Amino acid sequence: MEENFPKYFTSIPHLYYFALILDPRKKLEIAKVAMNSIGYAVGLDYSEAFQHVNDELYRVFHLYRTKLGGTPRVPEQTSQKKARKSSAVNLWKQYIGNDQASPSSENKSTWNPDSELNHYLVTNHTKHDPTLGGDDVDLLGWWKEKERTLPVLAHFARDILLVPASFVSSEQAFSVTGIIREKRTKVMPDSRDS
Repeated sequence: MEENFPKYFTSIPHLYYFALILDPRKKLEIAKVAMNSIGYAVGLDYSEAFQHVNDELYRVFHLYRTKLGGTPRVPEQTSQKKARKSSAVNLWKQYIGNDQASPSSENKSTWNPDSELNHYLVTNHTKHDPTLGGDDVDLLGWWKEKERTLPVLAHFARDILLVPASFVSSEQAFSVTGIIREKRTKVMPDSRDS
């Protein structure tokens, strides 16, 4: 059996690493430890594989960001909130001066498109979020809650974390457990003729 390990572990699909990285309790550090442990156990060198997975993570994130429009979605404000905001901005402009009071022009020039992914990777979410404590964590629910602050990653995580649930067909799962018996899966002759 051990001679088959290199065959199966030489190329582990990125999907599994992405799922591990998108678990806020694990992220990149645990993915690196997992890769090194697997490599050590089966006698393979994964030294370049981690950097490759990291590069692929950013590449796929860029694809999602492009697909979703590239900018974070800001919820629409009511007209009353808009009026208050514009009057506050006008007050600020009067106080500071027109040329310094335009934060949007400065933000556009220094905005980093990877900041959402970088912020996720460096933030210790388990320290700040008690729902991540324990073994029974609803990762999809956690990402649903983060849609406003991490919109691109939330879509990315939803797509990645849902895939493993769809690998086994329902017929195969039920047949293994014996719920669907052979006679229930056959088409009866009188049904075929109709």
